[in-house]
Amino acid sequence: MNKIFPLLLMALMFVSACSDTQDEKSSDGSSFSEGAVIVTKEQFHASGMELASLQKIEAAREIDVNGKVSVMPGFLSEISPLIGGRVRRVNVSGGDWVKKGESLFVLEGPELINIQKEYLNAAAVLPVLQSDFERQKGLLEDEIASRKVFEQARADFFAARAEHSALKSQLRLLGIDAARLEESGEIVSGIAISSPIGGNVTMQEVRQGMFLNTGQKVMEVVNPEKVFVELDVYESAISGLSEGLKVLIGTDDSGSSGYEGQIVRIARRVNPEDRTISVHASLNEDAPALLPDMYVNATILTDTREMWTLPEEAVVDVENRKWVLLREAENDSVFSFVRREVETLDLEQGRTGILNHKEFDSGASFLTKGAFGLIQ
Repeated sequence: MNKIFPLLLMALMFVSACSDTQDEKSSDGSSFSEGAVIVTKEQFHASGMELASLQKIEAAREIDVNGKVSVMPGFLSEISPLIGGRVRRVNVSGGDWVKKGESLFVLEGPELINIQKEYLNAAAVLPVLQSDFERQKGLLEDEIASRKVFEQARADFFAARAEHSALKSQLRLLGIDAARLEESGEIVSGIAISSPIGGNVTMQEVRQGMFLNTGQKVMEVVNPEKVFVELDVYESAISGLSEGLKVLIGTDDSGSSGYEGQIVRIARRVNPEDRTISVHASLNEDAPALLPDMYVNATILTDTREMWTLPEEAVVDVENRKWVLLREAENDSVFSFVRREVETLDLEQGRTGILNHKEFDSGASFLTKGAFGLIQ
């Protein structure tokens, strides 16, 4: 607020100065242009104004975009039971770090018991049916048994073998050792539901005593070290985009970049709803502050080349037209500035590219700090 009042007061003084000093002479005897903005040197220094010249630097065009943090495939796992049952015990809470294979909770129930019983029954019947099948096969070859009896024995054996194999596979998915179960005959009443990956528990909706249905999502484990950024780039800005371009990524509205990355994938399809293209960027470093589904802002740097630039605060946008204040002349007490329209390109490093730089002399000076209040 302390800076705003002097600027407003100065602007009023400049209007008066412009009307009263059209015939004022500069130090070289030339007249100030009609409509020039006149700034006294006392006002210039008191307000912290600065001058700058065109500077040739190597810079990149900036494309400002928004997006969100996503997790690489294989590093996010949704936890849901493969069998219904009641939760006997919960071993983790939301936010905990778990290792791959670590028990998340224990599930129990009659469905679990029944599948083990069915497996033991199938394991007991299978050798009998196999023996009968082989015996009937031999009798058929000796033309003692009928083909109908042999076919029935083969069908019974093959069906039992398929049932045994299916139950064995189901037990393996549940983490139960079928061979040990068959050897001991001891049925377990509960199983541990384990984490398939290492990471943070980002969702936990399990409570002791809950009954869970098959396929019900109750937990989520995410490895936050393996994230990437999914950016939405408008179709009008995709010219010049390519894999490998540098990306600056931030998480706040200030536009500050906290992380660097590079484009690794560009979608070949335009979203018909918002006319954007999905661009994926990987991170060059670990980003513990970037969490899955977090919104980010980013800047894609493209078209790196040498160009003439001014500090970005020297260029003022007025109704989508860009203006600068060019120092026209000065004398012992005042500066004279004239408004000039420029063609610009947004760049990195706080610079703005001036595409029509050839319209200005090599030694031209421009008002940087303070230009906004005078042009508006």
